Amino acid sequence: MAGTRDAVVIHILLPAYNESETMEDLLQEIDLAAPTFGDSCRVVLVDDGSTDGTSDRARCHIGPTPISLIQHERNRGLAAALQTGIAEIVRSGSPGDLVVFMDADLTHSPRLISELCQAMRGDVDVVIASRYAEGGQELGVSAFRKLLSHGAALVYRLALGVDTVRDFSCGYRMIRWDVLKRTYETWGDRLLEATGFSCTGELLLKVLAHTDPARLTEVPFVLHYERKRGQSKMPVWRTVLGTLRLLWAARKYVNSNGLNGC
Repeated sequence: MAGTRDAVVIHILLPAYNESETMEDLLQEIDLAAPTFGDSCRVVLVDDGSTDGTSDRARCHIGPTPISLIQHERNRGLAAALQTGIAEIVRSGSPGDLVVFMDADLTHSPRLISELCQAMRGDVDVVIASRYAEGGQELGVSAFRKLLSHGAALVYRLALGVDTVRDFSCGYRMIRWDVLKRTYETWGDRLLEATGFSCTGELLLKVLAHTDPARLTEVPFVLHYERKRGQSKMPVWRTVLGTLRLLWAARKYVNSNGLNGC
């Protein structure tokens, strides 16, 4: 059971699959950025059945940021990796803590975490690193993928009627531990039922059912896709279909006025 303590901890959840090429660089960037966060932090790294030595790279890393490493024996997909990491953070965290979700492929700069922390002050429960906020960009992304991602964002907004969020599908975000805990306790093993990369949108939808849309905000985010090494692991059309299925299923906890409790 989580206890109370004076210091706020920032839990950085990194789902990873075959990211040995980027792991050391990413952990070094987190170490360098951590003093700007204003609170202590830890990394929760979920190695989702990597076969390239991702976990070995993490174990060899020497730095000030504590790392909790969890390994799946086989590749189970992004949803399973997130589910495992969330369960660990809910178990080990405390009220007042903050949870950062980010990718492990160097496309999400840890330097932005300090801005997420600043935006979290006040009556805010979720801060999204938004490619579509003023000042946000997508670098190194093909025109086709930009079209799909912008289209998905529009569909989310029209379907859900939530004006405070423009970027539902970006996996870079910060959520209050208390809100994430309530969401996890409601859904349990069914927290992430969507297959593929659409699970990032599902998580946000289920979190929204435990807060108010007015308690969400966004900060501009520059996606550096050109820093990604190797091929993308996201099957584009499967993700599109998964997103459409997700929005159809979301009628279970969305009404005509927006989001409600589950």
